[in-house]
Amino acid sequence: MSLYLWIAIGSALGGVSRFALSGYVAHHFGETFPWGTLIINVTGSFAIGFFYTLTAPDGAMSSVPRAASSS
Repeated sequence: MSLYLWIAIGSALGGVSRFALSGYVAHHFGETFPWGTLIINVTGSFAIGFFYTLTAPDGAMSSVPRAASSS
């Protein structure tokens, strides 16, 4: 049950922050193009890619150094 609670809390915080940032960007850049959605999606994609490279089997957080694993 605890796992579901953490997922719900993370989802709520993410949804509220996404809504707030989108509104902030729309207020400053105009509402003709969804700049807030674009910025949020690009930033999220960058964060996912960054954390993936750190935690991948041969990533920076791997126990085997990268230079030793490349042939």
